[in-house]
Formats: sequence, structure tokens, C-alpha cells
Amino acid sequence: MNKFTIFSLPKPLLDPHISLIQRNAISSWIKTGANTIIIGDEENIEEESNKLGAKHIGTIRKSEFGTPLLNDAFRIAEGQSEDGEILMYSNADMIFFDDLVKAVEKLPSSHFLAVGRRTDFNINFPVDFSNNNEIDGLKEKAKKNGKVHSPAGIDYFIFRKGFLDNMPPLVVGRIGWDNWMIWNAKNKKISIIDLTKDVLAIHQNHPSLRINTDTRKTNPEALHNISFIKGRGNACTIEDADYKMVNGKIVKNYFSFLPKLKRYLRSIF
Repeated sequence: MNKFTIFSLPKPLLDPHISLIQRNAISSWIKTGANTIIIGDEENIEEESNKLGAKHIGTIRKSEFGTPLLNDAFRIAEGQSEDGEILMYSNADMIFFDDLVKAVEKLPSSHFLAVGRRTDFNINFPVDFSNNNEIDGLKEKAKKNGKVHSPAGIDYFIFRKGFLDNMPPLVVGRIGWDNWMIWNAKNKKISIIDLTKDVLAIHQNHPSLRINTDTRKTNPEALHNISFIKGRGNACTIEDADYKMVNGKIVKNYFSFLPKLKRYLRSIF
């Protein structure tokens, strides 16, 4: 198996539901066998990371509003990895299973950026990842009753160490930074691989922060992120992926040109 690290920047463990879903997410990552790194000094994060068996790194640079900067988080994760190792950033509300590990094993030895659409699903209980029957039931329910999210929302990124040598000071939890990741890979002519068909990525539903609903597109940190993709017209999504993984095989996405064409047409009409 490829060496594999998952890292994340969780929210403070104060709200009971946020705490629950973040514990579920981190527990699922550890169950895959991935080296799991939790970054940030948010309240109760260090204690909970230690309980779950994840490595914790508390010091991270922040924006003027006190929000963690992603380029520092990615720098930290790369510093904890070995040459050639595969890294994965995930939002802290995402549950993954063994199909993620199988997909990682099929990824190329050269640089790439792998992403995938999430399945939105309500979970309000602690998941026992040591209970195979419970896990199988959760997968079935999520596939049957969950909702596959828009390709514009991107919750995880998989790449090899050394892929990001030019990441600007993007702010976590605000729009635009995930789109920058794909836009940047496109500009660098690095292959983008859509894992949606092969990887069930469960997003545990929760209310959005007020700043992400009331002023989602206009708050200063959102505008800051968007500035690095030279405006919303270049906001690439999972549909821009050059390839798709289907049953463990990487195949060409012959429609990857369409999203850019659609964005161009919207900009002139």
C-alpha cells in the first residue's frame, strides 16, 4: 500500500453535534490505516486528538480575523511526510471507508490532484467503525438516502508531496480556496482525477456558519480567496477533472472542456 496521510483543520469541539461528527470523521480516517494529523489550536482539539489516536500539531498561522491559513497547514502536513508520500486534505466532517484506500493504491506515481463529489447524509449518532455490520448498513443507507453534492463543493484533495509549491495564503472555511486548487492544477498541467465513482465520501450534514450563509460570497475572507483565482469565472469544479476513476481504472474524461466553456459563455452573455 502507498504511504498515506490524512490531515485536517477541525472546528472547536464545543457544539455537541459538531463534536460528534468530527469524532466520527477522524475515527473513520484512523480506521483506514492512514496516518492522521489534526492541525490547529481550537478548543478541545488536542485532547480529543489524543483520545482518538491522531497526531496533533497546534501552531498554525492565521488571517487577521483569526482563521487558519491553508498554505501553512499544507506546509505542516508536507513536513510530517516522507518523499513521494501521498497526502490528503479533508474537511473535518467527512467519513471515508476502505474504498478510499483502494483508490489511493491505484493513483499514479507522478503528480496528480484527486478529488470527488461528496454524499450529503444526516448522522446524529457515534459510529462504531469496528462494527462491520454497522458500517455496511451506514454505507447502504447513505447510498440510498443521501444526496450527491454539486461538483462545485469540494471537500477533499489527494496529491503527492511536492505538488503544491505555490499555494497562496488561502483561508479555510471560506469559498474559493477549493476552486483555486483545481484551477492551479489546470494551470500547471497536472492531471486531475475524479474519484466519485469509486469512493463513497459521506458528508455529515450540519448547519453552516452564519458567515457562510449571510455573507458567503462577500465577506472579506471569501473575497480574499476568490482574488487568487482571478475572479469567479475561473472557479473550476470537479467537472473540470481530466480523468475519472471507474472500478479502479483511470479513464479519460472527454467532457472536461465543457465547464470552462460554460463559464466563458456566462461571462459574455
